[in-house]
Amino acid sequence: MNKLLRTLWRLAAGGGLLGLMVWAGARPLRAQEGGWAPLELLYEGSGRVDFPVLVADAYGQVHAFWVFAEGEFGTAGTPLLVYYSRLDSPNWQPLDIFIARGNGNGLTGAAGANGLGLLVNGGDFVWSGPSPKRTAKEWYGPVSLQQAYPNADLGTAPDGALWMAYGTTTGEIDVQRQDPSTGQWEAPRLVGDTANANAAPDWVKVAFSEDGTLHVVWSEFQLPNGWPPMGLYYARSADNGATWNRQRLATGGYNQPNVVTGADGAVYLTWTGIAGVAGKYFQESQDGGLTWGEVETLLPGGTGGGSEGPPNLAVDSVGGLHVIYSNLGCLWYLSRAPGGEWSEPECISAELGQGQVLEAPTMAISMGNVLHVLFWTERRQMWHTSLTLDVPGYAPLEIPIIPTATPVPPTATPAPTATTTPLPDFGPAPTTEMVTGPGLFSIAAGAAPVVVLVLLVLAGRRRGLDRR
Repeated sequence: MNKLLRTLWRLAAGGGLLGLMVWAGARPLRAQEGGWAPLELLYEGSGRVDFPVLVADAYGQVHAFWVFAEGEFGTAGTPLLVYYSRLDSPNWQPLDIFIARGNGNGLTGAAGANGLGLLVNGGDFVWSGPSPKRTAKEWYGPVSLQQAYPNADLGTAPDGALWMAYGTTTGEIDVQRQDPSTGQWEAPRLVGDTANANAAPDWVKVAFSEDGTLHVVWSEFQLPNGWPPMGLYYARSADNGATWNRQRLATGGYNQPNVVTGADGAVYLTWTGIAGVAGKYFQESQDGGLTWGEVETLLPGGTGGGSEGPPNLAVDSVGGLHVIYSNLGCLWYLSRAPGGEWSEPECISAELGQGQVLEAPTMAISMGNVLHVLFWTERRQMWHTSLTLDVPGYAPLEIPIIPTATPVPPTATPAPTATTTPLPDFGPAPTTEMVTGPGLFSIAAGAAPVVVLVLLVLAGRRRGLDRR
């Protein structure tokens, strides 16, 4: 046990102190064209960083999370460190470190009625109040929810409830709601089984319309290797997940979908082509997902790229659309004003040059008119930039003092078995060269609380600083 703690301390202290020095001493690059703020280096480590997450809340705060590992993700015995920082304009707070269980991957977050939620490894849920301080006492968990593939999602319903959407290791796509009044997770609600035989559902995303309609998208991957992708799918539910209407978006060669919603029933989808197919694609509905327009190509196929993360979307206060994606070592941005056409893609990371590996960008919009972007380069550096839009913003709400509810693990109630309408048979999936695929890791057993480990890390950090 002492050897394990010493190992965790060395990892956390080495990465954390380096992160603090970088945070304190970093100098933003010069101002970029197009109104984007200078690129700001939030972190640089000696291991690997991945899975950046941005959460913008109703209080004007922006929360950044990412995963750090000393070795390869998924390597047995390699602890996962979840880094957290909050933007207190104009500066980011020094970094906090949380030690996650398991050896899988995947990270997502959302802001609900009672505060922040974070989903690690697809099924471990941790949470805090609306504005956590730099102390382990402000975070709770983990609660193990489901045996899910790692690329699950958290979304916030109009009533402030958090919802989890995920693919299970038994081939189901499920959603699950957390009651904001009690903190208890309700039983899973079945979206459906995979449309393809011997398929793994992953890269699940969820969004909500203003009237509460749920929208879920996912990819299906061929087992046993988890590659190649076999199809992209969309489902909607107007009755809180009791019944669903499903449709196929694309067959083979495409994965990493995304979904966001706008006002008046608008729903927007994006997805990407794998290496060898490439391209970034967009489709929209103006009636809550009942009917869809033609697929639009944001980046033509055959122009490089591949599975570098879902193309990110954001909707501003007047309904304008904003998209970012990575391709050929650049972070690209394009936008569309209401009723207008898409702008030409702009490389907003040009100051870094195009020689480095740059992937997995993520974006959030704060107060309806400030775009925030987080991305990594060379799997070592984490960067931030922002753009203030020329549209009205929302007034931030006052941060409430909310008693923290104690989430209770759901009972072992199986998801209801629904009768789904078979989808058309498109024949066998195309043979595509394996390049990358979803992590197919199960959640490690054990119940060592995150809080205890974080306290040990922080205590060791303080002892080290006292000796300086």
